[in-house]
Amino acid sequence: MRQFWVVGGVYESTAFKNLADGTAEVREGPFDDYDKALKVWQRLAWETVDDANAHFHIEEDDMTAGGKGAFWVIGGSFKDTSFREWAGVPERHGPFETYAEAEATWQERAWATVDDATAQYRIESIQPTDGGDGSAAPERLAYRFLTGPDTREFCEKISAALADGYFLYGDPTMIVQDGKAVCGQAVILPDQAAKGTKADTAG
Repeated sequence: MRQFWVVGGVYESTAFKNLADGTAEVREGPFDDYDKALKVWQRLAWETVDDANAHFHIEEDDMTAGGKGAFWVIGGSFKDTSFREWAGVPERHGPFETYAEAEATWQERAWATVDDATAQYRIESIQPTDGGDGSAAPERLAYRFLTGPDTREFCEKISAALADGYFLYGDPTMIVQDGKAVCGQAVILPDQAAKGTKADTAG
């Protein structure tokens, strides 16, 4: 089972090494899917947007024996300071074997966009998935178009893609087929987008 946490707090400085005196680490969760954790991260980021020493990231528990985590830096420009909707395709840097390596890249990107109030970056620790038998997972497609009836199962399918590192790409669609609503949503892996896209409409 995958479990996600939102971790952070207010630090002594923008080096984000030690928590400020009189403060405690914030650790919200666990959440059973990535999307829920992301919403909490967005709320905390917005609540502390005026505090340069506040920093939060998303972590995933290693629930598998011998599992090894990978750290990623994810971010870019948003349409506004609510940090809810990307202005373009988000950046995804990594994976990094250690948090310190990811943090160095996070600081580099944060300083490079310090004058952009709509730019925001976060560090995530997301576990790789495999086939359950120790073998490597099949290579993920850079682009997928998920389809399904307008039900909770369709929403869960999108949530699972988000938990697996995909981002929403474009607006959702809906058509009526044989009297029933059918939804569609494209998702994309930003770090693979430059390699070209291959559609997966199997849903």
